[in-house]
Order: sequence, then structure tokens, then C-alpha cells
Amino acid sequence: AIVIGNRSIGLAGSCFMGALLTLNILMQTTICYVIREYFTENPYSAEVKDALTRWRLTVGHDAASVDDLTGASLASRLCQHDEALGVAAMQRTTASDIAEYGLRWAQPGPATCVVAVLCWYFIVAAEIR
Repeated sequence: AIVIGNRSIGLAGSCFMGALLTLNILMQTTICYVIREYFTENPYSAEVKDALTRWRLTVGHDAASVDDLTGASLASRLCQHDEALGVAAMQRTTASDIAEYGLRWAQPGPATCVVAVLCWYFIVAAEIR
């Protein structure tokens, strides 16, 4: 930032340095925003996680919950997003939320991935030079 506008690097160099500085600020702001908004709080409380674990260990793999037609356990059908599943609505919603994480650009996964790939690209490009 100090050399922007210096005559020794010229107008094109100053414009290029300004663009890189702007990109750097944008990438850092994006990472800080994603971390602040999505990674500072756990969306699932300890009680919810304990209840999901208890459900998986008891009901999810219970022999009485096995599908007669396919032989799949309730937990297996839930993880495969079986549309014919008539029970375990809360578990199905939670599994869908987790599976959809990162499938939309507005979610934190893709934004973080784009910034990480750009950082990696710039590091590799600097090393190749």
C-alpha cells in the first residue's frame, strides 16, 4: 500500500497494486464475516446432540425399525434420504440441513472454499514466479 502512487512503479503498477490490495481486503473481510456469522456458535445444543446420539443407538438401529422390504435400518434409510420414511421427522430435518450445508452459494461452505482456493492459487502463483 505504501508504494501505490509511487512514480517508480508507474501508473499500471499502482493500479495493479490497488486491485490486489482491494482483493486482499475483500478476501479477509469475507473470511472474517463467515467465521463471525457461522462458526462462532454451534447450531446444535448439547441436549440435541445427546438426543440424536441416543436415537441412533436405540431407535435408529433397532431391529423392530428395520424395513421389511429392503432390510435397511431406520438410521440407514434416514441417511439415504428415503422419501418413503414416515417417522423420524426431526432427525430427517437435521440430516437434510447437514447434507445441504455448502450446496448454495449463500452458505458459508462455498464462500470459505472460494476464498481458500484463491489464497492457495495466489501462493502457488507466487512460488512459480
